[in-house]
Amino acid sequence: DLRGSTSPVLSSFPLGGARLANVELTRFDPFAPGARVEVMEADGPHQLALPDAAYFVGHVAGEPQSRVLLIAGRDTVHGFVAAADGVFPFGPDASGIHRTYALADVDAGIHPPPGEFCANDLDAELVHVPAAEAMARLAPPIAATGATLQQADVAIDTDREFRLKFTTDQGALDYLSSLLAAATAIYERDVAVRLRFSYVRLWGASPADPW
Repeated sequence: DLRGSTSPVLSSFPLGGARLANVELTRFDPFAPGARVEVMEADGPHQLALPDAAYFVGHVAGEPQSRVLLIAGRDTVHGFVAAADGVFPFGPDASGIHRTYALADVDAGIHPPPGEFCANDLDAELVHVPAAEAMARLAPPIAATGATLQQADVAIDTDREFRLKFTTDQGALDYLSSLLAAATAIYERDVAVRLRFSYVRLWGASPADPW
């Protein structure tokens, strides 16, 4: 029912163990019309199907500054609710049971945060950073409050290191789609911009990427 809806309202949606809330959602597509996904293999590029998922952004009813991301697959949902009283991720655990929890309650000793960073962050002295004045000239304009929603279509290329973090091409694409959808949920509120993929390239099992 959810995957067939365009503007669903989910009643008594659990925010961790803190409370129940009504969640108002709007469906959107993180892929532009005609978007292509290619996987580079030894014999050349192969087309990859777009994820079989429905994507929604929204907010908690009566809390316009809150943000909700919900991604509905055929038999799972995952996403987050960010409200004044915390951030509440939700989705299936390793056994398939859907859970929701307060991010602040996570024990970092049991579930440590990611330890990997971009090499540019680890070796900042090796990266040329333009002067502050030049960076200021490149800074994009910030949308005013109530500005008309803008659409940005994005092409993304990845590398072999990214692909090796996933067991399948589809898993890598699902992650990218979730990441873009999460960014859109935030950008729509803060800078009145919605993101979509127009093209994605993954690097498969055989060829080395040129980076």
